[in-house]
Amino acid sequence: MNIDDIHIEWEKDTDMDPANLTNEARKIPKLHAKYYRYYTFEHSVKRKLEADLKRLNVLRTEWYDGSMAEEDLKELGWEPNLKRIPKGYAKDALNGDSLIIKVKLKIGEAAEKVDLLENIIKSINNRGFLVKSMIDFERFRTGAM
Repeated sequence: MNIDDIHIEWEKDTDMDPANLTNEARKIPKLHAKYYRYYTFEHSVKRKLEADLKRLNVLRTEWYDGSMAEEDLKELGWEPNLKRIPKGYAKDALNGDSLIIKVKLKIGEAAEKVDLLENIIKSINNRGFLVKSMIDFERFRTGAM
């Protein structure tokens, strides 16, 4: 699921029928369960990507300084690094490494989804207050207070 899918789904779920506020109140637990399921999945994806980045940093450091084992190179499908970089300078090379940049971009996307879902869940948690306010306003409007 990409961030646009989440926005589209949330856009559909934000519609409320003011004529049937009881039904809207009943939807709250279902919406909470739905978006919390999305949240836990996306949060686990983010954690996995962060772990992958740590592992990739170690592997690419070994690749840059020339200490990577031949069998590891073959397993990963990498060619040996012919321009070995001294251990102290590998960190600079890692900052510009295309494989690491790709993983960091994926982590950024995952973090955006997690933040969006956290905000949606907060909004759902406040939805009960919104329904109550709508009911109170309707009572006031009709003079039923």
